[in-house]
Amino acid sequence: MNIGFEDYLMRFEGEKQRRLSEILNFFTLEFPDTVRLVWHACATFFADYENRRDIVNVGGYKDHISIYLPFDMIDKLKQNYPQFIYTKGTICFPDREPLPHDMLPIISELIRHNYLLQKA
Repeated sequence: MNIGFEDYLMRFEGEKQRRLSEILNFFTLEFPDTVRLVWHACATFFADYENRRDIVNVGGYKDHISIYLPFDMIDKLKQNYPQFIYTKGTICFPDREPLPHDMLPIISELIRHNYLLQKA
């Protein structure tokens, strides 16, 4: 059973819920034609749901929020935003730090560029 973003957000309270909602609303406005479902315990934006082609995943955890992206995007972001925690395909935003509002449009542009390259 797939659940929607609203149900996903209800799993969280207070500031965590507000921060997640802000990120999800941003990507919803940026990618209005995507299918948006909770997939593998993350809020997922699918460019092509039939083929399970997701373009970004957002997850809330105990002490951080993660955005999952392809490795090459992570590498580009790491150069300009070294203060965040990175793993191979993840950016972690600790709850104790402000959300990087200036970084979200850059992530969006990288996703758009990557998706257009994949479509070609």
